[in-house]
Amino acid sequence: MTSEQILTKAIQKAIDNGWLPHQAYVVFDVMYELGWIEFRDAELGIRHKSYDIASVIFNQDFAKALWGDLDQSLTEHPRNSHASAHLQNMVVADDPIRYLGEHL
Repeated sequence: MTSEQILTKAIQKAIDNGWLPHQAYVVFDVMYELGWIEFRDAELGIRHKSYDIASVIFNQDFAKALWGDLDQSLTEHPRNSHASAHLQNMVVADDPIRYLGEHL
């Protein structure tokens, strides 16, 4: 999978799991070469917001929607969440997008 495909799949999964609930008809474009993700209203085609890729993939709410909240097998401390553990691993990964793709 390309980086753009990984991001598209991850964002769609997070949206399907309730991320961005205030925008019921969200569509998005991943502009990997430019480093941006643009969100639009599907009915009107109006651009809501554009975000740089890092601000999306390293967002706690995005991670919770993508990976869920609790999984003790990934954490040493019981208060850590599944999403937090993945975020920590992704931050230190040599290629965060590849890490994201391997853990969808």
